[in-house]
Amino acid sequence: MRRAGLGEYLASLPYQFGYELDNHVVVIGLDEGSPKLSAAFEWNDNRDLIEQSEAFVAGFTPPMQKENIDSLLLVGYGPEGQARAQAVAATVEASSTTPPRIGMVEVDQDHYRHIAP
Repeated sequence: MRRAGLGEYLASLPYQFGYELDNHVVVIGLDEGSPKLSAAFEWNDNRDLIEQSEAFVAGFTPPMQKENIDSLLLVGYGPEGQARAQAVAATVEASSTTPPRIGMVEVDQDHYRHIAP
């Protein structure tokens, strides 16, 4: 069986969640490169960036620890996707003594690009 490329995988996420991911951050927890868990958080532009990232991280940290996740892929959607993904990454790193490896991608207008840490 062929492994999907990153673009194909990102294109499948709205179908996996069952709705359009337009103003969201998605976290994919990986164990040795294989997706083990995922969560989506709808971002509210009227709320504080840090407050929202802390709430999102608090929600996915317990299952991430239970599944022994060794890396995360953060996907920020929309024109502010990069800032949102970076805020979540900073919160993960600040809240863990041994944070997982973190990769980040921004998806906007059907295009994606890698975000440098």
